[in-house]
Amino acid sequence: MYRSHSEPLVLELSGVALASFIGDAKAATFAGTGKRTKRRDFRFYDFRRGEWDYHDGYTGNLLDTGMEVVRFHRRPVWAMVYRGGVLPDHTGDSAAIFEFLKEALRQATPDMPVRGPARYERGVLEYVSKTDGDLYEFAGREVITANGVAVYWHSYQGGLVGDKRYRAIVS
Repeated sequence: MYRSHSEPLVLELSGVALASFIGDAKAATFAGTGKRTKRRDFRFYDFRRGEWDYHDGYTGNLLDTGMEVVRFHRRPVWAMVYRGGVLPDHTGDSAAIFEFLKEALRQATPDMPVRGPARYERGVLEYVSKTDGDLYEFAGREVITANGVAVYWHSYQGGLVGDKRYRAIVS
């Protein structure tokens, strides 16, 4: 970190460290066995390691909307918003769908851990995720099918964030 008197604080981030932290945080929270807290109609997961901090907050269950934020030195540097859920005709299968989703999310690639892999299958279930962009600016959609019929979807977008007081530089 460095700053001149007239310029914003610059946070120098390692792209590898950011991707690794995001992957570890996701695996330790929703996709794993992380402890969830609840406040009114919102659910939260938190994960910390050193100067890194991850927060995932969402509302809804079968159909949800949420946001993940990564902080470095207590300043937000990366975020992702998402929306989607189980399709109405398949809510009775939601427990199995979410367990499969968590399994797929644990298969995320190390360089792009925003959601799961491009494709993952187990039995009659298939997870497909299409992400455009890179870790620093992206948008995508994931779908789960059972026997070829869509049962779940999510749209997501995100990337680096900044502020007039600071900016992140990735190396």
